[in-house]
Amino acid sequence: QKNLSFPVAIYRKENGFLGIVSSRNGELYICSKSTNKGDYAGWFKNLLYKSVNDIVAFNKYLADNKVSAIFEVIDIEHDPHIIPYMNSHIVLLDVVKNDFNDTFLTYEELGNVAVKFGLEYKHWICSVDSFDKLQAATDEVNSWDIEGYVAVDSKGFMFKFKTDGYKFWKHIRSIRDKIASGKDVSEFITDKNKIIIEYMKHYLDNKGAEKLQKLSIPELKRIIRLVDVQFN
Repeated sequence: QKNLSFPVAIYRKENGFLGIVSSRNGELYICSKSTNKGDYAGWFKNLLYKSVNDIVAFNKYLADNKVSAIFEVIDIEHDPHIIPYMNSHIVLLDVVKNDFNDTFLTYEELGNVAVKFGLEYKHWICSVDSFDKLQAATDEVNSWDIEGYVAVDSKGFMFKFKTDGYKFWKHIRSIRDKIASGKDVSEFITDKNKIIIEYMKHYLDNKGAEKLQKLSIPELKRIIRLVDVQFN
C-alpha cells in the first residue's frame, strides 16, 4: 500500500508452467525448468510448434529483435495443475529484450506480436488507480475459479495474488500425496475438506496408491461433485 505506483494493471494468472524461447545460432532455443532438455522443455516445444502460425518467421522475429518470449504452458495431458482447462495450449505472457535490463514490450505491443503469430496472450482484467480499487478487484477475482492474478504497477513492479479456492485445492493436492504414501492425515481434516479426504481414502482402497497419486485435481473436483451426495 505504501510503495505501489498507480495505475496498477491486473492480468489473469494462468495455471501452468513457464516456458521461455529465444533464437540462438539461427535456431529456436526452447527452455523450461531452467534447461532446454527434459520433458517440460519437450512438452513446451510441441505446443509451441502447434500454436505458432509461422515458426520460421517467429524465429526471425526473436533473432532480429534480440528478444525472448515468455509463455505459460498449460499441458492437461502431461502436467495437469489445479485449475481445469478444456485443452492444452500456451499463453504469451511477455516479450523481453535479451539485455538483462528487464525491458518488456507494452501490453499493446505484446498483443500485436501475438496476433501476428496467431498466439493467445495474457488476459487483461482491469486497471485500478487506487489501493481501495485494488482491494475491490482482489475481492472480485477471489470468487473466480482461476489461480489468481498478476499485477504490474506503473514502475514495472510485479506481484501475484492467489485465490482462496486455488490455495484450498493446492492443499488438497498435498493431502492426496500424503494419503497415497500411507501417511496419517487426520490433523488436516476440517469440515470443509472432510468429504474430499474421505473420498481419497476410498479411492486408495479401491484403486491403489499409484492411481491415487496420478488422480489430477481437476478430475478430483469433477468426481467430488458427483459423489458429494453419496458421501453426505
